[in-house]
Amino acid sequence: MSGTPSAIPGRYSVDAAVKPLLEASMSRGEQIASVLRIGLCSLSGARSALLWSQAGWPVNEQRAAAVTFPALALGIAFSAYALVTLRRPRSPLRLVHASVTVDAVVAFAGLLTNVLWPWPGYLGIINMPDIGLLVLLALGAGLRQAPSASVLGGVLFGSAFLALALLDQRNPIPRSTSDMHHYAFHAIFLVISATMAFVYALRTRTMAERAARAAVQLAFAGKSLASLLHEHHDLRAWLASARLNADLVQRAMEEAGSRSAPAVEAVERLRDDLAKVHAVVDDIKARAFGESMGLEKVSPVAVQPVVEEVMAGLRPRFPGSALQAQVADDLMVGVAGGAASLQRVLFGLLVNACEGDGERRAGQIGVRACRQAANRVRIEVRDDGPGFPAQMLDESLVRGRTSKKEGSGLGLSLAARLVEASGGQLSWANGSEGGARVVVDLPAA
Repeated sequence: MSGTPSAIPGRYSVDAAVKPLLEASMSRGEQIASVLRIGLCSLSGARSALLWSQAGWPVNEQRAAAVTFPALALGIAFSAYALVTLRRPRSPLRLVHASVTVDAVVAFAGLLTNVLWPWPGYLGIINMPDIGLLVLLALGAGLRQAPSASVLGGVLFGSAFLALALLDQRNPIPRSTSDMHHYAFHAIFLVISATMAFVYALRTRTMAERAARAAVQLAFAGKSLASLLHEHHDLRAWLASARLNADLVQRAMEEAGSRSAPAVEAVERLRDDLAKVHAVVDDIKARAFGESMGLEKVSPVAVQPVVEEVMAGLRPRFPGSALQAQVADDLMVGVAGGAASLQRVLFGLLVNACEGDGERRAGQIGVRACRQAANRVRIEVRDDGPGFPAQMLDESLVRGRTSKKEGSGLGLSLAARLVEASGGQLSWANGSEGGARVVVDLPAA
């Protein structure tokens, strides 16, 4: 053959292809976190500057600003660095861990100023709503789709909460027994948030890995099917050569006057076997083509141009058949493989209608397409030919079922596979006044 079939991918080749997809998914999570960090740091800095300017920038506020603003600037600068760096393909895990660490540093620095330089009326860090930021950031650590990052975030934010609580005990402020309950509640919430972040990161990581693995295996399957279709031509040529050689052997025997019954029977069996192999090869091609088109993305296709193009190509081939179409201008359908798939489906159905059973052909063939519902389109092909034989109406379509004596039974089955791959359905029946009737139901685009 002209080429060698693509090797079936092993575990390691699939894993190597899945890894970049998982890293890309992790990078998107970090990009979202970086954008949120820029917005949060900017709003927090504007809020602090407004409050401290209204207070006249006393000494404690100046000290707090010397710690808060550099920390917020660090958060914004790191976010910008992350957004730029993640545009280039690289492993983002270290960057994700650094990002969670920066979140912890910025949050701790912003809350620490309240503990070190409390203002008049300060009631303790546990009674400030800002302490809830640690819980939110612990949850946000799960956005990166990295379980290790969520664990790191739980440890860092838990440590920050513990350090703030211990430092706050040094401030001479009135305390009550309810404060201990508040500390316990916040600690519980922080543990729950870190656990939820870990579960979320683990679950989304697993889902992303499954989706990536399925996508890679689908790509490998598509390549294998494409290779099979490419090599089909060579195999058909070999089979045609073998059948020709069988015919030549039979002719040579006849010219030599050899009428040995066993030899003649052997040649006949050989020709029949080659014909069966040829039919099987055609069936494999049809199945491979149908599956390969089914792997393609469902794309919107305008029905009218495809119908007109198919009919224009068939009219010179079947001058005795009148082809007519009634198709609305605005009909759009979703088809796996795009216009090429819809063209192949309609081509096969119209050729079948024109050829009939091989002895009697259809004289009138019509294609009618209309919107069946808000999200469905119905394409109907009718003819006045001999119609389908009874066995094709009573049983499900299988390989070898055909309405023509010399047919392979692949045209209608291939059309059915392409339609089903697009989320539609194909049905066939004999018309009430004779002839065949095939209905293609497709989702509207």
